Amino acid sequence: MWDLMAGDRVRYVMALGFLLVAAGLLYLIPLVPQAVIDVVLGSNGDQASALSQWIITALGGRERVADDLWLPLILIATIAIAAGGFTYGRQRWSAIASQNTAKRIRDRLQDRIQRLDMRAYDTLDRGDLLQRCTSDIDTTQVFLSTQVVEVGRAVVMLAVAIPVMFLVDWRMAIAAVWLLPVIVGFSFFYFRRVRVLFKLKDEAEGRLTAAVNDNLIGIRVVRAFNRQEHEIERFKPFNDEHRRLDARLYSVFASFWSLSDLLCFMQQASVVMIGAWLLSTERILVGEFYFFFAAVGMYLWPVRMAGRIVAEF
Repeated sequence: MWDLMAGDRVRYVMALGFLLVAAGLLYLIPLVPQAVIDVVLGSNGDQASALSQWIITALGGRERVADDLWLPLILIATIAIAAGGFTYGRQRWSAIASQNTAKRIRDRLQDRIQRLDMRAYDTLDRGDLLQRCTSDIDTTQVFLSTQVVEVGRAVVMLAVAIPVMFLVDWRMAIAAVWLLPVIVGFSFFYFRRVRVLFKLKDEAEGRLTAAVNDNLIGIRVVRAFNRQEHEIERFKPFNDEHRRLDARLYSVFASFWSLSDLLCFMQQASVVMIGAWLLSTERILVGEFYFFFAAVGMYLWPVRMAGRIVAEF
């Protein structure tokens, strides 16, 4: 893949750079309302974190923000627009690079097919070969354009979130990450098992494609000898096998999503329970609690997806 990406590696680097900036900007957004809640609207503004006080100072001070609450709104909108711009750039560069890479794969595969020894065509499965030239390349292109970037996004979102959360409050930070190793480990373990089902389904799809292709190539012979019913019956086992494996795969997916959802909601529930206890004992401020609840929702779901993406790779 590294060889095939020649000429587009800089674009991938740019996409990852844009991703890093976009993730950093997204985490700034919940920090602004946290600062407003704790420093401006709260009764204990002096107890707010140094980061919250710095944000309010940058906006003109506590009194000015209290008189002009539209200032934080303008700041949030500006950050969101900037993050959207960098997200667009990340998607654009990764899409261009992945399309170019897919083209190189198609060119190389076509060259390989044209130079194969003729005896190879007697043993190669035609449907499997067609799938290599079509859907397999499309799968590779999608992986490079979106899924590689999503893995990077999950890593960056987590890498940015952890130091920021510990900077705000170390107790809430521990409550916000303690289930992460379980969630990630569960994803990787689960999709190592799913990988076998992916392979079986893919092979069944190849046999299904071959059956359709053979019928289309010999359609005149089939019609000439009135063998339509025979071809229909011959096709049914391939279709049934593909449907059965596909249904089995999505059944496994369903159990994964339900269990991983449960783990993710348990992680969010931990933040709510610990945060409520710290709020009741006045050890954290309302704005800090808001930030942690928002931050967990931002990084938790991308991290959960990382296990599936690695399995598909």
